[in-house]
Amino acid sequence: MSKNPHDAVKQGLGDHLARLWRYGLVLSGSRDMAEDLVQATCLRALERAHQFTPGTRLDRWLMTILHRTWLNELRAARYRRGEGLVDAESVLVFDGARAIEANISAAQVLNQVQALPEA
Repeated sequence: MSKNPHDAVKQGLGDHLARLWRYGLVLSGSRDMAEDLVQATCLRALERAHQFTPGTRLDRWLMTILHRTWLNELRAARYRRGEGLVDAESVLVFDGARAIEANISAAQVLNQVQALPEA
């Protein structure tokens, strides 16, 4: 990869699109939302490429951007529904039984998504 952060991000972005989309799908449960999340992630990554350190894991950096974008979407959706400002992490907290059920469901969805053809 290039020593220039912007070049490193531009060159590596395409390699991670499929994983970003799968992660977006697991988070959102919606193909359209997953596409929106990936698009927003790519845009933010290019805008903030100067913050990336070449030689580190680009995939982790991109996944972090996507995850934060998703959390911001959750906050915005709750705010639009009139629920006010909330801590995004509290949205992801489940009771014990629901946590186990959610983890099993997420694993099943992820396995099926990963089995899909690239196209």
